[in-house]
Amino acid sequence: MVFVSHPDIDTVIWELDVHGLGPALEECWSLHHGFLRLVFKREEYEADLRTMLRDVRSAGSPDLSVEELDPGGCAAYEWAMALHCDEPWLQEPVLPAGTRLEFGLFGTDLLIIDGKPDRGWPVRLFTRWSAQAAFKQWIGYVTRGYAIRYELGEEEMSSLNLAWFSAPERRNNFFLLRESERADCDEAGAALVRTLQSCFAEGVTAPDVEVWYRACRSPAILSEVVRTYT
Repeated sequence: MVFVSHPDIDTVIWELDVHGLGPALEECWSLHHGFLRLVFKREEYEADLRTMLRDVRSAGSPDLSVEELDPGGCAAYEWAMALHCDEPWLQEPVLPAGTRLEFGLFGTDLLIIDGKPDRGWPVRLFTRWSAQAAFKQWIGYVTRGYAIRYELGEEEMSSLNLAWFSAPERRNNFFLLRESERADCDEAGAALVRTLQSCFAEGVTAPDVEVWYRACRSPAILSEVVRTYT
């Protein structure tokens, strides 16, 4: 995963997951963990992009299979071809001003945007590895109904009846894993909101966007639900 931020009008920053992108990095990075930060001057960054687009077009790449170039099916190739090499490229915020984000456990969702459940994975909105780290800390306290068997040890599993969790209407829902970690889960959720709010306030990333956390009201798999649903 590569996180991209624009801390000011003259700078573009990439933060790369060293472990995940290991095959694309020089061998000297194989023993490192965390993220590698690359800082670009926006003027040079744009100039290189414009040159790349001109080269792609002059090479006749539009005739190549889009599936081959963009196996993820995200239409990135078409978007790139729609850019005008000689026109100014304006920055657009990640989210419109006034947008309200609410993080929490909402059945099958983790995020509500302007009152509507967001079906995408929240990480797509992150611009810094620190937000990803905070998200992983928070999400580490929860699991989905279908994944419970992979999260618990044999001893814990022996006291559970998974039928309630694996029912079709609940198997994709998010649940708090342990009742004893409820306060820690909420603390991690609040920390995620603070971190993301800081990221959004950087430069013109997402001005006037509000980020909130809703305290966890999900039943806990251990031990609360054990007594109720076995």
